[in-house]
Amino acid sequence: MDTLELKSIDQAFQQTEEVVVPQYVEFIVNGKQLSQLINQHFKLAKPVFSKFTSTLGTMELTNFDRLKIHQLLTHPVKEKDVEKLFPKKHFEQEPILEELELDKILLYCCAECADYRCSGCFVKVTKSPKTFIWTLDAPLFSDKDKEDNSNELKFEFEQEAYHKAFKTYLLTLQVE
Repeated sequence: MDTLELKSIDQAFQQTEEVVVPQYVEFIVNGKQLSQLINQHFKLAKPVFSKFTSTLGTMELTNFDRLKIHQLLTHPVKEKDVEKLFPKKHFEQEPILEELELDKILLYCCAECADYRCSGCFVKVTKSPKTFIWTLDAPLFSDKDKEDNSNELKFEFEQEAYHKAFKTYLLTLQVE
């Protein structure tokens, strides 16, 4: 069984081709950064962090993290939930709602705009009675890239440990 933890990465900067990201939360799978596992598995010409950043920990608004974790736990997110987290008065909800309709979840987003339509690295999460299975396809570095499912990367996490990893991270958001 694979292991998962979330680790806050504080560094002077994470330099992508587009923008400097001072802090983010990395997915640690089996003791290694997921971004590095993706780079190795897909033999990428450009590493994940040359264009992307993590969808966790990079926004000042922790509600984005809460929403992403709900998705990763396969909890349904309804329009009223989005309204509660991102009131129409202050946020454009359409891109958020569109992203929620996808059958996959954005793990690494464009570091410049964070819009899933620009580019990204997605995971499909399948929940079984005892596990969560992640299936990752090769990252899409632009909207012109085609999905390549021929060489997918899979991880299987024990359900209780998976929940614990995300709940532990959610507790850190409540402290802030």
